[in-house]
Amino acid sequence: MKEAQYYTAAIGLTVLTMLLMVFAVDFNVALDKERKRITRLVFGVIAVTSLCEWSGNMLNNGPASLIPLHILVKFMELSAAPFLGLLCGMSLSPKVRFGKAAAAVAVLNVCAELASVFTGWIFFVDEQNVYHHGEFYWFYTVSCIVCIAVFLLESLRVFKRYQQSGGVLLGLLTLFLLVGIGVQTVLEVKIVWVTVGMAAIMLYKFYGDIIQQVDGLTELINRWGYEHYISGFRGKGAILFFDVDHFKQANDTYGHAFGDACLQAVAESIRRTFARYGRCFRVGGDEFCVVLEKRTDEVELLMRSFAAEMQKRRDSQPHLPRVSAGCVIFDTARKNIYDAIAEADKEMYKAKWKGRGKENPKTGRYEKNQT
Repeated sequence: MKEAQYYTAAIGLTVLTMLLMVFAVDFNVALDKERKRITRLVFGVIAVTSLCEWSGNMLNNGPASLIPLHILVKFMELSAAPFLGLLCGMSLSPKVRFGKAAAAVAVLNVCAELASVFTGWIFFVDEQNVYHHGEFYWFYTVSCIVCIAVFLLESLRVFKRYQQSGGVLLGLLTLFLLVGIGVQTVLEVKIVWVTVGMAAIMLYKFYGDIIQQVDGLTELINRWGYEHYISGFRGKGAILFFDVDHFKQANDTYGHAFGDACLQAVAESIRRTFARYGRCFRVGGDEFCVVLEKRTDEVELLMRSFAAEMQKRRDSQPHLPRVSAGCVIFDTARKNIYDAIAEADKEMYKAKWKGRGKENPKTGRYEKNQT
């Protein structure tokens, strides 16, 4: 009796928590409208699915007249669960890699569950109103695994794009879920949906922390993230400052939409060139910074790659402004990092005001006669 009471209390608290999170998402100014909608849907599905599991357990061995209701709640639970992985991936990014394949698997599972209502392939409820797994219950399990795998892949891709190491957290969250499933399977303590709800909240919190450090336009790390990273940096590195030349003029001439596209093009070129070897930041309106931790002895080579990347973009966007840059290699054991930043910034402005802002794709150097 007490076990049933504890289980009911746990599910009740889970449902209430998920409903609170549905409303809490509205206060998150870092999420756009679409991501808010998907995130609310994630918490809503967890609430409904956990309530369906509880209803199914309460209906077990109940009156035979309630068999149709028992079948309905199990159908809803088993149909909705695989969608959670896909929805979690969509809450991180609107374009989920392998999302269409995962959606197809989830929809196919719904069709299989519907067929099971009449055939008992995936699940069935016997004449004593007792729920059982069917012969093809494994298909439901595989559907869940496929959608979770797509979510994990999408999470790693998004965290990598935002220059965050989310692998450890995802590993711990996966372990957390496996422990919950293991406890329910071995000890028969029904805590899976409590575990899923807690994991969803932790993922939401972690993703929110990342979003606060990301510039919304360029998706590089923002000024706040830059200050935090710089304050904790220790060791050898290289600081590169970039400034878009004549940006205000381009903005006034071609419009703010072109200005935004320009900043995005520069940011993407910086990301593609330097993100594997350090962190990339947007520190101001048209100012960017890169802090290299690797390949600091190959800065010239990387600058040539950046120049070539920008030139490719200029071939299709002739009005794209040029970029001035300054670089300083430093070691915090010998030089204060803020002194190195000041030197790099000075070098960047020296290049700008001397008219050395035009990149030569062959050399990566900044030459005169800038336009």
